[in-house]
Amino acid sequence: MDKSDWPDSVKHFIPDPEHVNALPMPLRQYIHDLETRCNPAGDVPPIACLRENVQALTVMIDSTRNELQEVCTVWRGRHNST
Repeated sequence: MDKSDWPDSVKHFIPDPEHVNALPMPLRQYIHDLETRCNPAGDVPPIACLRENVQALTVMIDSTRNELQEVCTVWRGRHNST
């Protein structure tokens, strides 16, 4: 989507509470209603955050596992040669 002909205020819009609350009432109400219908329990943001945390922890676990395997290999090499 080419945004070059859009006004700067639209190109740089950030959907945070401050910007949304600055919108005219009909737009604010529309966004509020849309959020309510799409996320009635309000659990989408926490689930997204948890998903990111799981991904980051998985990377950390894999990295730690690889480091541990390297340490074990070195340790075995030192203790098996005696």
